Amino acid sequence: MKYDAIVIGSGQGGNPLSQGLADHGWTIALIEKEHLGGTCINTGCTPTKTMVMCAQVAHYARNAARWGVQTGEVRVDLPKIIARKDAIVQSFRSGHERKVESRDNLHLYRGHARFLGPRQVAVGAEVLESERIFINTGTRPEIPSIPGLAGVGYLTNASRRQHLLDDLAQERLQLAIPALPAPDRKDPHRVPTLAERAARAGASATATAALASGATNSRWPLDAFPAPPGNCTLWVASNTTG
Repeated sequence: MKYDAIVIGSGQGGNPLSQGLADHGWTIALIEKEHLGGTCINTGCTPTKTMVMCAQVAHYARNAARWGVQTGEVRVDLPKIIARKDAIVQSFRSGHERKVESRDNLHLYRGHARFLGPRQVAVGAEVLESERIFINTGTRPEIPSIPGLAGVGYLTNASRRQHLLDDLAQERLQLAIPALPAPDRKDPHRVPTLAERAARAGASATATAALASGATNSRWPLDAFPAPPGNCTLWVASNTTG
């Protein structure tokens, strides 16, 4: 099958590109092996920010007295938070599916794309051809080189959320961050957001991070970072000496 263009991957670049070209009358083949929307909608920005926002609300509620507001006991319903996140992700994903279905000249192929030549791509048994092929392949989790990690269970941003629920329920969540800059109180974005999210949801979280640069074999308490939750501990070790 020959197309005016082939777009591999339906992420934040592939979706608007394929839809825009289709709206200009081109015949487009869009290839996606998993969910429409790519990393941002399914395992990155959208689910992360949705859950971080809920953790932030819990943090404000627990600390409301600082602003002159008196509250009672604050309880976090983590299954409900994750269900809300899943509903938002599904709504965004479904929106992209409807946009594809509404364009007769935009054809979605489900599967792994494999180049057969400079202008040929195979998806399963289908062979697609085009003079223009755009690659928008997205991301996957990078597993850090931490001794012993392969022998224990670990989570990534793409892991099944039930595992996260089980670990939080037993308060045994530990987090590994591949690289983290030195602590800087002026930069709140340097606090590991997953650790904050877990701790503010009620778990005793431990985050293990390798420094991007800094002192050799350093261990810094989490209070070196801005506004950490009290039940979250961070161990930081330099990756410069192994």
